[in-house]
Amino acid sequence: MLARERCLAGIFVCALSPALGCAGSTGGPNGRGAAAGSPQSPGTVPISSSSSVSLPSVLPAPGSQLPDGAIGAVYTLTFALYGGGVPPFTFAPHAALPPGLAIVAVDGQSFALAGTPSLGFNGTVAVDITDATGATEEADFQLLVPAPPISLSPLSVPDGFENNPYQITFSTTGTPPFQWTTSFAPPGLAFGSSSASTLDLSGVPNQTGGFGFTVTVTDAQGATATQSYILTIN
Repeated sequence: MLARERCLAGIFVCALSPALGCAGSTGGPNGRGAAAGSPQSPGTVPISSSSSVSLPSVLPAPGSQLPDGAIGAVYTLTFALYGGGVPPFTFAPHAALPPGLAIVAVDGQSFALAGTPSLGFNGTVAVDITDATGATEEADFQLLVPAPPISLSPLSVPDGFENNPYQITFSTTGTPPFQWTTSFAPPGLAFGSSSASTLDLSGVPNQTGGFGFTVTVTDAQGATATQSYILTIN
């Protein structure tokens, strides 16, 4: 980001789509914007700036959550600039955008976040805004595209026997690659992956009793499933 004496434009957000309404609505839980496609009352949502140069007055407070997107649903949100800077402005992603979305210039003083999300996303979308003099500022805002839920199987595990080999395989739905996390394995057993989408618990149990453990899996879209188990060793 380039330091400069002049403030770039203040940035407010309004949706082009009538179904989205303006992004400043508090229609979602905890004051968040409502999900894409739900009606909202008129309003504005600012984009926070990570630049050392302050933007003109922006209300509500920077860092507001934008309306949620949905996988496979068209998403269009237009950002209009006002005050400060020298138009025309150009716009470019500062970092990788959510899959399926793009920054599109509407004119020299506005741009849109538009497209059809193809994967889940929960994080920051950053845009570089450059005025006619070459002064550049980064604008950050938050977006959630909920990932589809995933499941973990089996829901329970069969009993085992002391000093006899034991193996059980856990599998999941969702989008690979997967990240598996577990609690401690029962005595004599260990967790290990046999493929990109499965997890094994195997070994030779060396104690009798009931042993509890937990398995958690997270897929590439950020969806998580957790299951607790009790393994009885006779």
